[in-house]
Amino acid sequence: MGPRSGGSDRDWRKRRLDIRVILLAVTPLFLLPAQSYGGEMLIRVSLFALPFIAVQASSILLPTASRARPSSPAKAGLTAGSLVLTCFLLAVLTVTGRFGNGRYDMFTDSAVAAVAAANRIAPPSSAIISAAHPTPWRSEAYLEHKYRTFDELCGPELSTMTCGPRLYGCARHNPAGAVVLLMRSSEASLVLRGVTSAQGIQELEKWLGAQDGVELAFSNADARVYRVAP
Repeated sequence: MGPRSGGSDRDWRKRRLDIRVILLAVTPLFLLPAQSYGGEMLIRVSLFALPFIAVQASSILLPTASRARPSSPAKAGLTAGSLVLTCFLLAVLTVTGRFGNGRYDMFTDSAVAAVAAANRIAPPSSAIISAAHPTPWRSEAYLEHKYRTFDELCGPELSTMTCGPRLYGCARHNPAGAVVLLMRSSEASLVLRGVTSAQGIQELEKWLGAQDGVELAFSNADARVYRVAP
């Protein structure tokens, strides 16, 4: 029996269960159908409910009437050691539980420089198209450009033959043209989510670079910026 259920069961038997804590722990579950956030709503629900779950779970550590304190210093040390070990393991799991997200949650200086270059290259009223939303953009000239992503333009179908013409058409039909920003972080986001593969992104980029009016305007270790004339 887990500590949460153990604490609740003991409080129920002792007639000291606080229904307010239970309600506050359960209420965040109603947020699940409201918005998926790409599947991350479950994480948000867990974080919202965690303080109240912790309060209820910790009640199992309270002494009973028959045992007001540990029977011996050795047992008290064992209890404290177990608590420290549990907290340490939870801290490690918190970091490793979201394995791989650092590939698109963190931006290098080269990636930031590429976004700055895209802002310089893109004329007013042009579109800036990135592979995915993990992009450090919209920090300046926010109202001067239309910001789009491959996801928004192509949906779940990111194959070259389907997504390529959509991207190219969006860029060419925009009166001021467009800038296509390909970054290692945003590409990793698409790959880790299973939307496409690294090879698929390379094929799409190769196809786009071969079209009329498309030129490579900036490149560094982590990004490429393509200028697409209207």
